[in-house]
Amino acid sequence: MGKKCLIVTGHYGSGKTEFAIEKSIEIGSRLNRTFLCDLDIINPYFRSRDYKNILAEKGISLVAPENKLMKADLPIVTGEMTARLKDYSANLILDVGGDADGGAVLGQFSSLLQERGYDFLFVVNLNRPHVSSVEGILSAIRGVERSSRLKVTGLINNTHLGGERITAEDYMRGIDVCNEVGQALTIPLVYNMLEKKDYCSLKKNLLCESFNNVFVFKRKLVPPWQQWSKKEGTFNESNF
Repeated sequence: MGKKCLIVTGHYGSGKTEFAIEKSIEIGSRLNRTFLCDLDIINPYFRSRDYKNILAEKGISLVAPENKLMKADLPIVTGEMTARLKDYSANLILDVGGDADGGAVLGQFSSLLQERGYDFLFVVNLNRPHVSSVEGILSAIRGVERSSRLKVTGLINNTHLGGERITAEDYMRGIDVCNEVGQALTIPLVYNMLEKKDYCSLKKNLLCESFNNVFVFKRKLVPPWQQWSKKEGTFNESNF
């Protein structure tokens, strides 16, 4: 990544926090001083900050409010962010809310980000409201760009069904729509995200070309209401 940092955004349910965590672990396995910065003050269910200890085991430092404020559903951004952005030896991944409010949180750091250099990826799940069409995705991206005063530089196709297997049609539709959005904005489709089980299933039926830039992952984040184990009577942590 050099002096750049990676910004990841997307609407609720897009899988952007899943990608941010996975990418942090991948980068951290190669590069020292990797930081995952939780700037998502919008979504209380899937937040990078909830995986601080597990990330630490992988050598990833979390930048997020500390102690009692870590769990607060308040628009709090830690002052550590400015220091990290000014530290060009640090490898940064920013997890940001995918609407105008999320963009506004990012916008306070726009000057530092422009000086440092960044990649800004928007994660698309066509099975979510408001971003199920080319027009909806373009509107969402432009809203984030206006409020953040930064330009989205690439797309991630993560069309999924919340843990259910997707069809080849779902997957290819995601690619086609993202390519159309990319052409409209003159930005590339950088990754096609696929859960490992979907990748193994789809690769039997699709041409190899369909898996260009595929990002295979094992799903770790599940909604809180699915984490309760009746057998053990405890909450299950994601399986890292």
